[in-house]
Amino acid sequence: MIVIPFTFFIIALIFILWAFRVRQLSNNHKLIRLFPVWVGLYAACLGGMFWVATQGGYGVPKNILIGLMCACVVLALMMILTFIVALVNKQYKNAIHIGTIGILIFFMSCIWSVFVGMANGAFDHFGRSHPIPADMQYLEPADCSNGYRLEQRIDSLTIERGILLLDDAQWGMYKYQACVPPMSDSGYIYLKLYEATTDFPLSEGNIKYNTRLDISPSDSAKIYKMRDDRPEVFGRSHGHYFTIYEGSWGDYYAARVELWFQPVGETREPQLLMTRIYKVQGWSR
Repeated sequence: MIVIPFTFFIIALIFILWAFRVRQLSNNHKLIRLFPVWVGLYAACLGGMFWVATQGGYGVPKNILIGLMCACVVLALMMILTFIVALVNKQYKNAIHIGTIGILIFFMSCIWSVFVGMANGAFDHFGRSHPIPADMQYLEPADCSNGYRLEQRIDSLTIERGILLLDDAQWGMYKYQACVPPMSDSGYIYLKLYEATTDFPLSEGNIKYNTRLDISPSDSAKIYKMRDDRPEVFGRSHGHYFTIYEGSWGDYYAARVELWFQPVGETREPQLLMTRIYKVQGWSR
């Protein structure tokens, strides 16, 4: 993960050294001669942001990251000013070089920000600050990247586990299936998720709404599944998945997954049907 962004950093430096040789800059405006400095400092600030986000941990003061961001903005303005100076002084060759490198840096910044976001949660570090205890027993979500072609295997896992989480289109997004015991009432089931070591509620409200599945009375256990063709409830369509917002891609922690049943009737209390512990990750925002 770290190697890739720093590879861009090295490529950018090589390009700068090639495009702005000292002998070409000797007779130019001071701002133009200093342009490699703006670029080098900008790249250093990007590297600093990446290091703070990935190595600094959950307790790093956010003002450090904000300071680096502000420095990047100032340096970007200096590069734009240098481009304008080159145009005003009719140094079109230097202006083309500056503009080309500016475009390169812009795209490098975009790619860099993606890797910062992917690297264990740039602003979150929820999983890092909630490590899974070594003696904790947990389940892992099933991979449903091949759709439901493995339906028989997934159904058997659902029966075995009771609650089966399935990875959806992106990390941090999940579907679920539940093997519900015989029920004498109609109503609906839904999930609640908590960080397993602190009982911190995860994405409260969002998960409850998006995991709602209507059920009917049955004399035997029955499997209920989140599907892509789920009906509307209260005039609003359910999502086809639910999202865990705490943490980020690769930022794993243990979540207690609870399956609740709400019987029909406004005054009736919901019932906790079962609980499982899963290893989960959040969605990178």
